[in-house]
Amino acid sequence: ADQAGTLDAAAAGPATEPPLKEAAQSQSGHPAIPMATSRWLLRKKIDEARDKLIELRVHASSEAVFAPAGQQARHNMLQQLFSMLHVEAEDSSGPVISPQLLHSRKGQKLIADLMPLWPPHMLTAVVKAFVHSFPAHAAQQGERDVATSFVNCLLVSPKHMVVEQVTDALAKMTAYSQAILELAVCRPDTYALILGLLCYPSIPSQSPTSFYAALLPLAFGCEAVWRLLAEVLQTSTTPSTVAILQMFVGQLDSEAKMSDACRMHMEAFVEQLNQLSAASA
Repeated sequence: ADQAGTLDAAAAGPATEPPLKEAAQSQSGHPAIPMATSRWLLRKKIDEARDKLIELRVHASSEAVFAPAGQQARHNMLQQLFSMLHVEAEDSSGPVISPQLLHSRKGQKLIADLMPLWPPHMLTAVVKAFVHSFPAHAAQQGERDVATSFVNCLLVSPKHMVVEQVTDALAKMTAYSQAILELAVCRPDTYALILGLLCYPSIPSQSPTSFYAALLPLAFGCEAVWRLLAEVLQTSTTPSTVAILQMFVGQLDSEAKMSDACRMHMEAFVEQLNQLSAASA
């Protein structure tokens, strides 16, 4: 599909400047140039990175890649690809991974193709940039705009991070407002990252405990919270995880109103939790 899109773009002629039609004035009388230019620059950045990725794949399929010079060339191309994803931060603090790439379907598909090739420090940079930029872009991208390949990459990314990086990422998400946190547990990409962070093998108990405390008010009306807890329990059945989740359930206000769907999820979760607790006793 990406190759077909490239061929279509080539047939349409070289993209030397943003389409003039998109620069027309909106109904309110304000020019639409900034948005049109932003979309054009995003497409241009993706196309350039795709071309470099093709070059890397061609190099990787040649015998030259096994020579020291070939390995250095591969390293250089990976570094170039990483740099190509960066833009100047809005606060002029320096280059950052483009939020538009992180929160658009085509951008996510590109990053997902690159993440398996990158070393851990580059993967961590992607996770940090995604967590940092999510609140500002959470409402701009629908669930259908999330690339499945990117979701899968986010799920396994914490495995390549050190514990301090994992706890830092989880702390930043814990600090989200309730509205943003609810969007995060309902969106496939952020949900996958949260699950990967919570299931990190050696994460200190204080980090997930604080996150669960932030989730507590959402447990009465957001079914995704219970799906997340159930998946954590399926993935990590250590005594510490069971104890933390029991604490979470114990903190629920029994007098508070809960939706029927959430109550059904809660009862199934508590039953599973009790079974694990009894088995380990």
